[in-house]
Amino acid sequence: TTQHAHINSRILSKRSAFQQNLLPSTSSTSLNMAVTKETLTGAKEMIDKILHDKACGPILVRLAWHDSGTYDDSLSGKDWPAAGGAIGSIRFEPEIKHGANAGLVNAIKLLEPVK
Repeated sequence: TTQHAHINSRILSKRSAFQQNLLPSTSSTSLNMAVTKETLTGAKEMIDKILHDKACGPILVRLAWHDSGTYDDSLSGKDWPAAGGAIGSIRFEPEIKHGANAGLVNAIKLLEPVK
């Protein structure tokens, strides 16, 4: 609908500003974080345990869906994270405060131990 298009346009605009100002580009030396296979395996195991213990699969799927929902294909040729998508920006304002994301702060809280 027209209302949804307007809302999505506002989110994209704010997300774009977030991406440009707060997230480092891949060309930046600030992304020299060592991510090992063991680190990723540990994170996966922690998430598996949260999914099992809390039975929270649906809200985590919704969180991932909403985080990826503002991907802008017209920006796909740009360096990460300029095109948006599942980049974790939903954790921050104004995106987490958007009405369509109501309740997703609870999913984020579930994932806090996984860092």
